[in-house]
Amino acid sequence: ATVQLIKLKEYELSEVFHFAEDDRKYEVVHTQTHLEMEHNHVEMNNELSASIEQERQNEIAKQPTFLTEKDRIRSQLLAKMNPLNDTLFNTSADVPKNDRKAIILNIASSYGNSKSLLPSSPSLTDYPSIVKRRRAKRVRDCRVSHWSEWSVCSKTCGVGEMHRYRKIIKHGKRGGRPCPPLMQSKWCGADITCHLPNAYFNWSNS
Repeated sequence: ATVQLIKLKEYELSEVFHFAEDDRKYEVVHTQTHLEMEHNHVEMNNELSASIEQERQNEIAKQPTFLTEKDRIRSQLLAKMNPLNDTLFNTSADVPKNDRKAIILNIASSYGNSKSLLPSSPSLTDYPSIVKRRRAKRVRDCRVSHWSEWSVCSKTCGVGEMHRYRKIIKHGKRGGRPCPPLMQSKWCGADITCHLPNAYFNWSNS
């Protein structure tokens, strides 16, 4: 038989550690021992978690699944005050407490039902009295029409008056701006020689 040895790498010791002369103390832990200790810790943690979960399940099992008399009276009072809350309360009472998926589905369905049961927001057309009341509270200023044309002079001989008028379209209400004057007047006259001995107007040539 022939044995062939192949050297892959060669290591050389660069420093020798003297543990007895060192101030610090080192604890040499074998790899296998360290892995066994970690494994033991993991098993202990798992056993502790399992025991805690078992105790929690036992506490849940001890709790009564039915409603007490006090809860039943309270639910009836809530149902009379708010039918929406009563519907949601009864729906949640039928869901198993230990089933997480069922609880999530119940919350989602309750949210959808609550949206469908809520009344829709009223529009202005549903409440004409509210619209009228809001309009009645607004301040309104007086509105008038444009001026009419000036009237004919009141006198054909001598000094007279001319007038123009405007009408009220809407009166002011609730402290709005009052209506302005509805008539304006101005003097007028004609350059006509009247039957009087002296004319009212003597126009110069300049």
